[in-house]
Amino acid sequence: MKIFNGRGLVLFVVLALTIVGVRFAYSCTQGCTPGFWKNNTALWVGYSVEQTLGQVFDPAHLWWPASLDFLYDDTLLMALQYPGGPELEGAARIFLRHAVAALLNAAHPDVNGLTVKQVKNMVKATLLSEDRDVCIFKAGTLQYYNELGCPLRALRRIS
Repeated sequence: MKIFNGRGLVLFVVLALTIVGVRFAYSCTQGCTPGFWKNNTALWVGYSVEQTLGQVFDPAHLWWPASLDFLYDDTLLMALQYPGGPELEGAARIFLRHAVAALLNAAHPDVNGLTVKQVKNMVKATLLSEDRDVCIFKAGTLQYYNELGCPLRALRRIS
């Protein structure tokens, strides 16, 4: 019984090495979820709800893949609310939802998350792959970090 074809085996090995490298190479111990950041925009540090994914991750529009160009002008807040979906587009949305949360974790001085540079490098590499499986895998990696436990207190909503 053949479990992997040639491409599948290579992708599996790359992803397996990536998760081992990512999980052990980074020393983050905290993270807040996309839902936390979506509902607590007043706690954002260094970024605003109006900033677009393109402005933050590829301001000169040098590398953003044409196949995902329709996401370039979406705001960070919009990305935190992305649903999933089929194909590369849905996987990219899932990944970017977690990437924006990871970025906000990285920028906040009271959250011991990944660094801003680590998040931006991961976004670039993942989107440039233009591969649904890579996007889903990297989204899972960021989800792991975003769910390590949030040290921030949610703001109370006044009805």
